[in-house]
Amino acid sequence: MASSPEMRTEDILDHARSRDIETALNIWTLLACWGSLPERNSVVETLADVIPDRFLTCRKIDGDYIVDFAGDRLAKTAGGILFHAIPGVLNEDVRGHLGTVFDQALQLQRPVYAEHYDHRSALIHRWELLALPVLSDGEPSIVSLQLPLAYHKDVLMAIIGSNPFAIFAARIVRNADGETADFSVNLVNDAGCTMLGKSRDAILFQPVAALFPEFSESGAMARLNKTASDGVADTFTFERQSQDEGENGALQAFTVTVVRQDENVLMTFADISELSQAKTRITRQHDKLLQINEDLRRQKEDLSATAESLELARVALGAEIKRRADLELRLRHLAATDPLTGIANRRSLFDAAGGEMQRAQRYSDPFSIIMIDIDHFKQINDRFGHAGGDHVLTEFAKLCVRTCRTDLDVTGRVGGEEFAIVMPGTGLEGASGFAERLRAAISEAAFRVDDTPVPITASFGVAACEVGDGSIADVFKRADDALYKAKAAGRNKVIAQAA
Repeated sequence: MASSPEMRTEDILDHARSRDIETALNIWTLLACWGSLPERNSVVETLADVIPDRFLTCRKIDGDYIVDFAGDRLAKTAGGILFHAIPGVLNEDVRGHLGTVFDQALQLQRPVYAEHYDHRSALIHRWELLALPVLSDGEPSIVSLQLPLAYHKDVLMAIIGSNPFAIFAARIVRNADGETADFSVNLVNDAGCTMLGKSRDAILFQPVAALFPEFSESGAMARLNKTASDGVADTFTFERQSQDEGENGALQAFTVTVVRQDENVLMTFADISELSQAKTRITRQHDKLLQINEDLRRQKEDLSATAESLELARVALGAEIKRRADLELRLRHLAATDPLTGIANRRSLFDAAGGEMQRAQRYSDPFSIIMIDIDHFKQINDRFGHAGGDHVLTEFAKLCVRTCRTDLDVTGRVGGEEFAIVMPGTGLEGASGFAERLRAAISEAAFRVDDTPVPITASFGVAACEVGDGSIADVFKRADDALYKAKAAGRNKVIAQAA
């Protein structure tokens, strides 16, 4: 069951984690004009260019939301259960939380942001959602951005992945009466792929009955259904023809252990083919002593293998704990860093500026902000493509950082080709002088894309913290106003604006 979403219509970018949310909001805002909703086709065509396959569109008909389009990656990422590439009514439990967000967006006629959980998938259970109201043939409809936030990575996944036994997890598919109707595989380890002789992509999201047709013939499917219904673990033997051509289709035997976990069943296949064949030979030889000795030897091997598996599990668990600690440190860094340029992102830049403003007001120290916009950046993207544009942005950021004071000034990317510099202990005059030096350095710099010189200029807006400023947003607004004046004055200029 999915949790109820917490919706936001204000300060969405302060809560959104993905850069795609900001991109989608900017697209919607640019296409919306004179207070009316943007056209659906315009929004979809623009999103398809920058965020392909991460959104869906739908209309509300007779109280239900009908999907017009859903990206293929959404269905695969969500475990094949939330989205479909063909029109259809959303599932009742999905409509519960998505419908609430969509209704709010249509009612307010403005973007609505939410996060929600979905526990039906073994792959993804946390999502970031942005619902954009649009017009389709004159009627309100929804374009929804769906972005996965968290993956379900149990500590035992490391053990499962390296386990010598074939392991499959399958989601229980229920009919309208809540009865088990089918099973869809949503996890398989390497041993399972080897056992079936198929790639992981060829196994995931396929019905268990199609992967193991022998289940229906042997009665194993009925036992699987029983475990899914009453939750009682079961163990049974299973035989199939080997997919290894080198064995000429030899008969394989397995001990299958089935357990249920929430809305999934976990199947472990222990290959007992050699044991079965050995027992057959022993029976034919009527050598009870050899049979006993063979069983004891195999038991000893099983105990030794179990001890080795436990040691591997202990080592894997220690490695997983260290990996998670390293990942946490990296995530903290990424949360404050622009992923393209490696400098501060918008949120961390505003946090740093807010802290400096409080210190400046407490001790009456000067404090300034410089807003920077690369002139005619769209022409660079049009000429060299987005990869070339990204290269220019990265080199531009490096030049800004080199020019700033080490361990004092904070350089960050506000968005697109717009940057900002926070300058503690610097008044309006000093910041303007520094901006002029940086402007000249940018004009003289030898930017290149694929060995082709790319002349770059930038426009600057400078503002200093004043006594009457109520928040850091006031300072940023003055700097932004000055930046627009610099651009209107012909670009490649520095304009400072006092309160």
